[in-house]
Amino acid sequence: MNAQAATTGMAAEARPEPARQGWHTLAILAALMGFASISTDLYLPAMPAMGRALGASAGSVEWTISGYLIGFSVGQLLWGPVSDRYGRRLPVAAGLVLFVIGSAGCALAGSVPTIIAWRILQALGACASVVLARAMVRDLYAGARAAQMMSTLMTVMAIAPLLGPLVGGQILAVSGWRAIFWVLVAVGAATLAALFTLPETLAAERRRVQPLWRALLGYGALLRDPAILGYIGAGGFFYGGMFAFISGSPFAYVTYYRVAPQAYGLLFGLSVVGIMAANLVNARLVVRLGADRLLRWGTLGAAVAGLLLAVTARTGWGGLWGLVLPLFAFASATGFIVANSIAARTVPARCRPWSAPRSMAPASAVPRWSVPSPTEHPGRWAGSSPPRASGVRSVAGRCRGARLIHRAERRTSMTQRTWFITGVSSGFGREMTEQLLKRGDRVVGTVRKREAVAGLATQYPATFRVELLDVTDVTATKAMVDRAFAAMGHIDVVISNAGYGLFGAAEELSDAQVERIIATNLMGSIQLIRAALPHLRRQGGGRIIQMSTYGGQVAFAGNSMYHATKWGIEGFVESVAQEVAPFGIGMTLVEPGGARTEFRYGSAQVATPIPEYDATPAHAFMTMLDPKNGLAPGDPARMAARIIESVDKQPAPLRMVLGSRALESTISTLKQRIADFETQRELAKSTDFPPGE
Repeated sequence: MNAQAATTGMAAEARPEPARQGWHTLAILAALMGFASISTDLYLPAMPAMGRALGASAGSVEWTISGYLIGFSVGQLLWGPVSDRYGRRLPVAAGLVLFVIGSAGCALAGSVPTIIAWRILQALGACASVVLARAMVRDLYAGARAAQMMSTLMTVMAIAPLLGPLVGGQILAVSGWRAIFWVLVAVGAATLAALFTLPETLAAERRRVQPLWRALLGYGALLRDPAILGYIGAGGFFYGGMFAFISGSPFAYVTYYRVAPQAYGLLFGLSVVGIMAANLVNARLVVRLGADRLLRWGTLGAAVAGLLLAVTARTGWGGLWGLVLPLFAFASATGFIVANSIAARTVPARCRPWSAPRSMAPASAVPRWSVPSPTEHPGRWAGSSPPRASGVRSVAGRCRGARLIHRAERRTSMTQRTWFITGVSSGFGREMTEQLLKRGDRVVGTVRKREAVAGLATQYPATFRVELLDVTDVTATKAMVDRAFAAMGHIDVVISNAGYGLFGAAEELSDAQVERIIATNLMGSIQLIRAALPHLRRQGGGRIIQMSTYGGQVAFAGNSMYHATKWGIEGFVESVAQEVAPFGIGMTLVEPGGARTEFRYGSAQVATPIPEYDATPAHAFMTMLDPKNGLAPGDPARMAARIIESVDKQPAPLRMVLGSRALESTISTLKQRIADFETQRELAKSTDFPPGE
């Protein structure tokens, strides 16, 4: 059958094509992203002068940094959901107005408490620009272009802290500390004017209309999750140290060690260079060593640097450089802690309480340092702070428990993933689709008959897209995959699930049955994966899940052709996984055991029996198809939940065996296979050329 593409409900979400998506757009987005940096870094060299002018202590002036953090943290909770409901440009404009007012208030303030209050307002405004600039990138660009734009903006964010203190020191030398805040007023006003030369990037039909209070309630799910609390707590402690450095270093360098304010930026910039270098090293090592290991190294390095800093600060050993070098080491640990905590064990997308599929919140109150590693692809959004060094694996392990999974399934989904699944009319495909739609994700599902999912299409018209497909039609498969990626803009997970069982002795099978199961189970899966790979590679990564069976490791009589397709696809996937890992594409083979699905009790095909096989293992195996002989132990709902969960694991597990019986059978078979190989050592050796030849 030739596939006829049919869509149900969800219209293609083509990205807007603004007239000026060039350097003009990049410059405005870069300016928006830079507000977090310039708001603080520009006036760091002036903090001692502010204290003297206002008659305030160093500790009081440092509270202007803390006030900014308070405002920025609160703003992150609000701007994402607001923009998802009202569009991007209006909230950014409102934020810029608040930023301008707050900056002017700081310039006119006559006391430190007044500056602190204005700094909170300034931060609320600056936060909108930083949070929503990332969302606007996702609105405007797709695939490799989105990744390219985000990388460029991240570079701007990394360079800004280098220039901020240097520029601020020069302004201080020429005009005094109040002029720095007037410069911020001018920058905010200019950016506000430039903003309106850009079109609205989130069209009205793509916005979420859920009430703001519902989005905010989603944060409660995070606060009840012990794993996430561990991440947030550890990140808070680390950033507490970082902001002690930011707020205290002007007084330590300028007041105590008599460094000229104009030269302060050079010492501060040295630590920023360390962060950038650590990110580059992390990017090279993370694929080979793993994010968890580098994360532990980073937290250990920060702890050692902190202890050394305490000793040098107490004893005065080393003078100025006895302070600069430990601070450099401590700050550099950011490159290992932030990127790996986001990419390796990030908060699952369904748990993040900002709502629209393209909203992206910054990873922390200082997003300029949260440079993603290559394992964080642009379709996944940073959210959550770095995990604690000790107990990371144990906390994450508890997160995998059945109790937590059940709770996760009941969470309100605020940020969506997009999934492409073949064979969603029944079995695991149907079960996964229902769970994903229930939690708010988007699903493109393929079926042979549209009426098989008519109920789901009616229930989820905005998030469920149906495509008719016969996976044996290679041309139709490629065209449909291209169409799905174009319509959705970005697909996070591709699940190759179409297939069926064929039981009977090899001699009993017809030629048509053999050809059909190879075309469906093996070639259909291979061609689907091949069609998806170019899109996943261009968009910067993603996941492919291939539904197999523990029969891809174990063989039983009466299943010869079914095993042939599964052993074949497992070899294909294991090889391709190695090929595409450098592109951030993870691949997983799911090997479930017996489950109570239509595969076993309805959709499987049986060969025409030959009487001579009646007393053989080939026909003995057929008794499993009769429910009177006992139902399969596997629960499809629980298995589907574990498959969905696997997408949050880093790195992607190559194999997942589901079902206790399946696991025991697989382990027993592999042990026996290894034992057999051990007896063949001399045989294998005897076929080699003698040494030296």
